[in-house]
Amino acid sequence: MIFNKTLENSYLYLTQLAISGGLVVLLFILMSKYIQPSEIGLYVLAQIYSGIAVGIANLGLLVGYERNFFLVHKKDKKLDSLISSVFYFASLNLVLVFIIFSIYREDMSNFLLGKNIDEDFLSFVLIGTIFSSLAQYLLVTLKNQSKVLKYVIISIINSFLYFGVTVFLLLVIDIGIMSVVYGWLISNSMLLLILYIEFRQRFTIDIDRNLFKDVFLVSLPLTPKVFFGVFNTQLDKIILGLIGSPMLVGIYHLGQTFAMSIFQFMTALGKVFQPGIYRMLFEYEMHKSTPDIQGYIYPFFYFSILMALIIGTFSREITFLFLSDDYMGAGPIITILAIYYSAIFFGKVNGPQLIFCKKTGLVTILFLLGIIINFIMNLLLIPLYGINGAAAATAVSGIAITSITFIFAQKNLKLFWSFRKIFLPYYFFIIGCSLSMLDFYFIGENFPIIIFKIIVIVVYFYLGKNQGLFKAAFNRS
Repeated sequence: MIFNKTLENSYLYLTQLAISGGLVVLLFILMSKYIQPSEIGLYVLAQIYSGIAVGIANLGLLVGYERNFFLVHKKDKKLDSLISSVFYFASLNLVLVFIIFSIYREDMSNFLLGKNIDEDFLSFVLIGTIFSSLAQYLLVTLKNQSKVLKYVIISIINSFLYFGVTVFLLLVIDIGIMSVVYGWLISNSMLLLILYIEFRQRFTIDIDRNLFKDVFLVSLPLTPKVFFGVFNTQLDKIILGLIGSPMLVGIYHLGQTFAMSIFQFMTALGKVFQPGIYRMLFEYEMHKSTPDIQGYIYPFFYFSILMALIIGTFSREITFLFLSDDYMGAGPIITILAIYYSAIFFGKVNGPQLIFCKKTGLVTILFLLGIIINFIMNLLLIPLYGINGAAAATAVSGIAITSITFIFAQKNLKLFWSFRKIFLPYYFFIIGCSLSMLDFYFIGENFPIIIFKIIVIVVYFYLGKNQGLFKAAFNRS
């Protein structure tokens, strides 16, 4: 019942994902034809370092803001004060970050990216990241207000701007990697401007200190988690850049871009079910009962694993069809990271679960533990297996910390899970990924393994049909 009520929002979010994600993938396919892997690697590293700086400056406010939004969302004046106080405070912090960077711009650019790159390269990427970060506060507001259509339209406009500006500069003006940098900067500045105009009547100078204090107290313990979280998700590429070269980072990132579509798909679904989880948890707390969200979550889980299954199983076909010869090493990366992204679905539930319990300190500790595991695995596997080792390290450490987080989340707030039901989708997913890896390393090109891949997909579809999931998904009544 709840799933059917949120079905319309799911379609809208997935439409936005299909368009925005498709444009990003298409953009990187074009980039692989015109830009060397080493240059793409430098751009990726610039985004990583900018993201770390911006993550620290935000002090975890986005998470606390999203949680406390539902405490005041029915009170217009209090909501206006909450939006304004959080947005202005974050803006001030980010301006300070840019001022500090500007003072040491040349030294920091040389240290992080090398002396052969223009110092404005990192500056423009940082500004674009700042704009993107501020826009997230307003996008979250649209999401939590269930203004899904407006959220989707604005997000799609941003994606088309990024794609259009970059392609024009790349193919017409012919300025190489700087076309991507300018596309990032211009599209995110326009995104923030559009959102600010949309919310201009909600901004006020009447700041409620108590409201902000409540958000700040929830958010502050998350600051190390946000910083190390960005660091953790990018650790594989950072170490690849340090031990290997920007070229390896570029190849790895192309593989990750395709695999990331799984995570983006989950995130699109998460925009529907995560607010629903919060509402259900508050409701169950009010009635002093044990939350049972299995029926609500399972359809989202099934379709998330379906996406991972398709990408992970057909990774060889994806690289052959879409990437140039310089990027053929990205194939196994797609399958290995598909395994990683499939496992972290539970993080989309465990995160709200722990934050609802106000266990933000525990969240930070678990993230720090995850970084330690990830760091050790990357140091062990990258020197031995290169980019494949980086992907394997990310997968192993990600699955490990997701499992640990699940255990702690259940101890603090027990939710009902039917593991027998969950096991079956994972079973077919592992078979599909195993066939993909066999295709890369052990089976000759003349063996028709693609037939077996198709069989796995068909059987998985039958599983969903037998459980009535496709009927629910396509029945709007």
